[in-house]
Amino acid sequence: MYLPCAPSGSPDAARAAVEILTHSPTAPTVLAFAGIAQAFTMPRAEFARALAPFDVNILFVRDHANCSYQRGLPGLAPTASAASAALRSLIGPRSTLLGTVGVSVGGLAAILYGHLLDAPRVLAFGPRIRLSPEGTAARRKADPSYPDPDYGSATADMRVLLADGTKCRI
Repeated sequence: MYLPCAPSGSPDAARAAVEILTHSPTAPTVLAFAGIAQAFTMPRAEFARALAPFDVNILFVRDHANCSYQRGLPGLAPTASAASAALRSLIGPRSTLLGTVGVSVGGLAAILYGHLLDAPRVLAFGPRIRLSPEGTAARRKADPSYPDPDYGSATADMRVLLADGTKCRI
């Protein structure tokens, strides 16, 4: 069973869709998206330490379903649209979204949710730009339980999603 949110470093943090590190309710917020298998390329503690001088809140986001963030965030919201609304509420009324960041499939999520949330900045390192049957087959070699993405969805191809423009600086 997954939880919607948990404080960073708490015993429940690994089971949460969003791990929350808050410095101040008025500090700007960064959304950091985990890659495949809920892994952050940089350890969370080191990432937080690197950003500590800037007094920012960090929401570490995980896709426990390993569905390339297409099916929302298990434990928090069932769709990407509902998840973006939930993330917006977690940012809080007195904070602002500074930007999104992610690597690989987390980079895809940084672009997707950055677009949905009108993030001013998106940092996506080696993002999966397009979900394809070939990519799924390759991933299934390492993880036979890897689910099929919704290839027909706009979230399956960032080029389609962003074709009408975006407010994000990617």
